[in-house]
Amino acid sequence: RALVPMMYCGGAAQVHSHKRSKVETFEWILRPPGGRIRGRIYTDGTVLDGPELFLARCGWAFVAIDEQGKVTAIARGVPPPWIDDIHGTEVWAMIQAALVAEPGLCVYHCDCESVVHAIHDAMRQATSAKNRYARAYSILQSALEDTPASSTLWMPSHGKGSIKSDGSLVSGQDREANDLADTHAKEAVE
Repeated sequence: RALVPMMYCGGAAQVHSHKRSKVETFEWILRPPGGRIRGRIYTDGTVLDGPELFLARCGWAFVAIDEQGKVTAIARGVPPPWIDDIHGTEVWAMIQAALVAEPGLCVYHCDCESVVHAIHDAMRQATSAKNRYARAYSILQSALEDTPASSTLWMPSHGKGSIKSDGSLVSGQDREANDLADTHAKEAVE
């Protein structure tokens, strides 16, 4: 069990211990009818209690919104134990969204630029044996098989820019949906 820093509650110090999950999880917070998502999808991955691997715990989430900006789906969970960093959790979040998305009816917004570059590169380098997450990228490649690369956009997060990779402006809806995905990724870890 990994120990995290002491927390002070009511004047007394308490040590909280958190175990890393031994299996991946998937939890619907808001399940769409039929369990399939469409519209704009915002994915996010997070690592808490790191950067030391023995303390780090990972989580992922995605949020889907319709054309009016209404949230239509939220899911979250933890990746498998072989994913232990932020890049891996970002890939895993994309996988989870793509596996339940209606092909051709979604536009993905990912705030991890390297994941978007891998998708736009047709996964050539991402699935090579030299890539630590080749296995995850192979799953993602299969899940996105009927989705054009242009349907995956990089979106700057947390106020770090205002232009998405397609040249469009980041809207208030984009920020709200991305922040909601970030919140749920962190809650998945907890």
